[in-house]
Amino acid sequence: MMKFNYDKECKSFGLDFAKWKSIWFYPWNDWPQFFTKGWNWKSFNFLHIYFEDDVMMGGYDFECVVLGLGFRIRINWRETKTTKELDAQIEDIKAGTSKGIPWDRIKDYANATRMGQKLFNFFEWLHTEKNISSEQSDRMGDPFNLTDEEFFKYYDEYNKGSKMDDEK
Repeated sequence: MMKFNYDKECKSFGLDFAKWKSIWFYPWNDWPQFFTKGWNWKSFNFLHIYFEDDVMMGGYDFECVVLGLGFRIRINWRETKTTKELDAQIEDIKAGTSKGIPWDRIKDYANATRMGQKLFNFFEWLHTEKNISSEQSDRMGDPFNLTDEEFFKYYDEYNKGSKMDDEK
């Protein structure tokens, strides 16, 4: 059951041989960032060689870049405990019997993610509502330009008008 796939978003292509067995090729080009706008930062690989044994997902990654041009190859070649758990979750979702992931397994991650989003929203509020500028972003205020006293004053003000769902 070999199947050719093309991913337009990642500009990559691959061959699927069987469940959890595939080879994907990703072209690598660092050059466009120097000729287009909208990049938060610019990085360039003069020489980059990388290998990874992804034990959790049963694959291997190899990257090779010379003077900004190169490729990444991902080989998925073995089933693991994690891929079996993913298969079971997919089957439960398809059958309509999924109960989701137990809260105790993800609550720390979920709360940290929500707090990160809250801080991101606060920095954006600093820029849009309080006109705190930034050298790093057109979208967010830069809290490093504030004293601790100013930072906490603004943060308290922001929190009065914006509570996370479980704080309301």
